[in-house]
Amino acid sequence: MSRLNEAVRIYRAIGAGPESARPLYYLAAYNWAAYNLEESLNLALESLNVTDPADNVRLCQLHWLISNILYSMGYSEMATHFNEEATDHAEKVGNPGLIASMSSQLASLYLLSSRNEMAAEQIENSAKALDHMLSDDDRHTSELSVNLVRARILLSTGNFSAAEQTLRKSIDFFHQNPTRSPVIVHSQSLLFLAKALSAQGRTHEAELEFRKAIELVEAQQNYLTNLNFQVSFDQQRRQVYDSAISFEYDNNNNCEESWNLMQGYKAKLFLDVLGRFETPANAHEPARLTRSQVASRIPENVQFIDYGVLSDRILIWVLSPDGLQCRSTRINRYQLQKRVDSFLTELMEKRSTEQSSQELYDLLVEPIEQLLDTRQTLVIIPDGVLHRLPFSALRSRRDHRYWIEKMPILQSPSVSYFLSDNASPASNKTLIAFGSRTQDVLVNKELASLREIEPGVKVRTGPDVTKEVFLRAVGENSLLYYAGHSAFDVADPLRSLILLDGDKPGPNSVSALDIVQRRMPKNGIVILASCDTSLGNFTDGPGIRGLTSAFLISGAGSVIGSLWPVQSSSTNALMPILFNSLAREDASVAQSLRSAQLRLIRSAASDPYHWAGFVLTGNVSAAVRRAPYSRKVGSVLAPKS
Repeated sequence: MSRLNEAVRIYRAIGAGPESARPLYYLAAYNWAAYNLEESLNLALESLNVTDPADNVRLCQLHWLISNILYSMGYSEMATHFNEEATDHAEKVGNPGLIASMSSQLASLYLLSSRNEMAAEQIENSAKALDHMLSDDDRHTSELSVNLVRARILLSTGNFSAAEQTLRKSIDFFHQNPTRSPVIVHSQSLLFLAKALSAQGRTHEAELEFRKAIELVEAQQNYLTNLNFQVSFDQQRRQVYDSAISFEYDNNNNCEESWNLMQGYKAKLFLDVLGRFETPANAHEPARLTRSQVASRIPENVQFIDYGVLSDRILIWVLSPDGLQCRSTRINRYQLQKRVDSFLTELMEKRSTEQSSQELYDLLVEPIEQLLDTRQTLVIIPDGVLHRLPFSALRSRRDHRYWIEKMPILQSPSVSYFLSDNASPASNKTLIAFGSRTQDVLVNKELASLREIEPGVKVRTGPDVTKEVFLRAVGENSLLYYAGHSAFDVADPLRSLILLDGDKPGPNSVSALDIVQRRMPKNGIVILASCDTSLGNFTDGPGIRGLTSAFLISGAGSVIGSLWPVQSSSTNALMPILFNSLAREDASVAQSLRSAQLRLIRSAASDPYHWAGFVLTGNVSAAVRRAPYSRKVGSVLAPKS
């Protein structure tokens, strides 16, 4: 990625023409796979503008890519137009495989607008192109894709029995030729077979086919990961799960089973992350928890909201000691992303967020608000783009209160992770706070205020701050506080850095990968008073959050990090109040963070920019009351104006 970006930068600087089309195309394709849709579209259009008009192969690829991007953004009619162009360029190239592929995808797009005859015509064009393919393997693979679209046409016209026969023929081929079976087409064939069976009223058989599709993609995960297809594969795996979840929710009206599938998916993905490392610090659940297992483990003061962002709606499950309930709200995935992006932009630019905050509250909170008990701590299990959202700053249209004003809020990767350990606090009471090797007046002032609150805290600044000392401190202290710079890695959040040398990487930089190799005292507390420490890649299921996830994997039970670059003045206002609560009050970590945020809401620093960027992620230990660190129990600091 870095080399592609550098190549594009150089080509732009020298004003290169067609030579820059290829790196732009690759960069656009990568961003599309990572679901950075607007950036992907801009790059693809830039590549299209500089492509040689005679280069029909590149033009075909670009029109195909733009079609896919537009489809992901919800613009199916525009996507169809670009796919028509891609098909025309494929015809000019004369490559049978390219023609078959473009015609097949165009048929799929025609189906979306019920242009069944045009879809059937494209499928026939695709089938004719297959006759001219020289390689048997290529022809068989393409035939399977064509049969899949043919079956979808039959489904759309109500010919469910014929669709079933077509799909079973393909599935028989997969069984007889397992080494020649493309996983994506195989799993999609199982999905549409399930839909054909469901349409015929054979619900139980349909459910079995959905399960087979899930088992197939999970069985192929390691193979695909080793081939560096993880991002693409995760998208296809998610599509399989989404179809099964929608089936259970819509056809079977099964709230519990749809939730079982969603939380099992999230639990499995977080375990996959843990599986990258030889010795994860905690013993996590090997599989999803059932509803009865959750009921037996959930503390009385805790309730869950588990979100599932599907392609056309959001499913919301509420779990508490009293039971499980679910609701849905209609919005497509891209429109939700646009609303979250708009809200975050307004927050970081300190503009009014009243309307965007209320719109998100209407979508995400209002449908289930009456199911919540404000006396309990709320644990949110985000999904997709919601991993980037500061839920505490969502505001009710009815009473104009922020969500955090109503109850303590924390987040967790999955219900299984949250309940995977007991709530006992860390065994030792040692605290340590780090600045950076460079002397920063504001950071030194912040750390000095911590020592005023609790003289027992060890403070490391200047030359005492080294990578070795920091990593050793991770394993020896039950509360670790870091006030300094950090760097978030967009491509791989687990390569994000704590910049101990200052505001740039240096020999003492500590990566998230360094942290996961350490063992923090069980259920320790980490406070990362630096920029972007809880950012992550929202395209993956667990929403891996860089430094935050690294400390969770190392054994921490509570990690407070930031979702955006927060000014030092904001940090200096909030952090001493938070630390004072942790040191002196008999409160949970979630209650301590809420207390600090409420103090700022009622002060001159009431704009959510100043307080909403800090989020708490953790397990059950973050939600239960714990003994204060200090013997000086009492007074809460007032925020600085």
